[in-house]
Amino acid sequence: MNGIRECYLDENDLGASMSRLSQCADGGSCPHTVRLRTPMHLGIDILMNVGIRCEVNGNCEKPEVRCVYLSAAPRGNRRLVDPVVVEPKLRTLTPSLLGWADGQESAVTLATLVVLPGGQFAPDCRQAVFKTISAPPNSFGTVSAQCQVYRSNSGSSRITNVTGSARVAMHSRHLSTTNEKTAADGVLVAEDTLAEEISKIATLDLSSFAVVGDYIRYREIQRNEVVRLRDLLLASLQMRPHGATSNYLIWASPGSGKSFFVEEFVRTSLSGEWKNRTWNLTSPDVQSQLADRVTEIVGSEIPAFTFVDEVDAPTAPTGTAESLMRLLGRKSDEDHNMYVTCVVGSFGESCQEMVQELIKRDKKFKDCFDRIPEDNRFTIGSMDSMDSVAVFASTVARLFKKNARTLKQIDLAALYYVAAMTGTYRTARQLSDLAKSASERCTGESLLWSHLMAPEDQVRRSTFEEEHVHAFKALLGRLVPVKM
Repeated sequence: MNGIRECYLDENDLGASMSRLSQCADGGSCPHTVRLRTPMHLGIDILMNVGIRCEVNGNCEKPEVRCVYLSAAPRGNRRLVDPVVVEPKLRTLTPSLLGWADGQESAVTLATLVVLPGGQFAPDCRQAVFKTISAPPNSFGTVSAQCQVYRSNSGSSRITNVTGSARVAMHSRHLSTTNEKTAADGVLVAEDTLAEEISKIATLDLSSFAVVGDYIRYREIQRNEVVRLRDLLLASLQMRPHGATSNYLIWASPGSGKSFFVEEFVRTSLSGEWKNRTWNLTSPDVQSQLADRVTEIVGSEIPAFTFVDEVDAPTAPTGTAESLMRLLGRKSDEDHNMYVTCVVGSFGESCQEMVQELIKRDKKFKDCFDRIPEDNRFTIGSMDSMDSVAVFASTVARLFKKNARTLKQIDLAALYYVAAMTGTYRTARQLSDLAKSASERCTGESLLWSHLMAPEDQVRRSTFEEEHVHAFKALLGRLVPVKM
């Protein structure tokens, strides 16, 4: 871990580390430090930094403690004239990182901070400490901060609301050597809750994870949000005859399956009477023909479903906002057709940040987003370790079915590997490649841990087993039935 400590805030040397953190935030490539930008006239920005220390005498095999630091940095040459009050809250899409129960929606409220004219908090820095012993090794999650900023004089109105997110990565094994034991039935009883969660899988019922088509989510809370989006889209398709538009905005981080969700919705839900168009704004063909393609939809005499992907692409053509404004404002007074448009992007850390960025690029985007109701704006959460398990198992099952084979069981050790290696297999495409190679190595009806790596990868397989020996003692050879 020594190689990644440099960007963390040092409480013993706040001056030097604040300068270092500011440079990290400005560079934009540091996952541990982000700059929460406030309006220029305020004279400060808020830095969010995820720090790390080991709980027991620097022994990094013990449970680690993560600290979220919020601090103030002067913005450019401007100076803060009057003190301001900052009310921060922390949230996360990975509940275990903050010690919440799975599915719990909550936030950690930090103490109110007073930022002085010198650009420092009073006191200098505040922190929220949370343990990550419930997070699996080599995994990561995202913690976001939402800060309400007010003037310090009593009763003043809010100046702004700023948000930002930083990555929290788990590097140590953090398995306790004193509390570990294996029950008689082979179930692991330890701090490694990932292995414990895998061990509780009695049957892998893939249908229970389904959202639409082949798009699935393991966690109920994330699945329900996407189901709500699916149901609204379905309702829009059934609104005829009303002759109106129905517009949606979807934000999600790269690799979270947002585009795949829309593609699966289109594949399974649209009938042949609908004109269906998918435009990826990174495509040169779309860039050169966007205005003409919008004209085609606007002049359509049949219902149209339009999927605009990568709306935030840096290479999007000049005039994108104007074209989208025509598309999103399409109305028909002469026929009873419906026009449904789904706009998808991934810039920044939130839907709000993406919207603000696009408006900065072209003020006409404001008119575009004014035509998308707040209730039709959705965030699709990032995939976590158990989502990876569900996507992997579902892909294997589909491959078996496609080749007229029967998949009856999967080894829990194989599922543990997929979950523990979320940092390596981050996207559905990478998981699909892993599933394809594993299913090709499997000649029977049970997918085993040994099928996940080629024979020449014996050293890598043995190394992983040694690093996760406690989990493998409990999980290896335990086969669970798979239901489609």
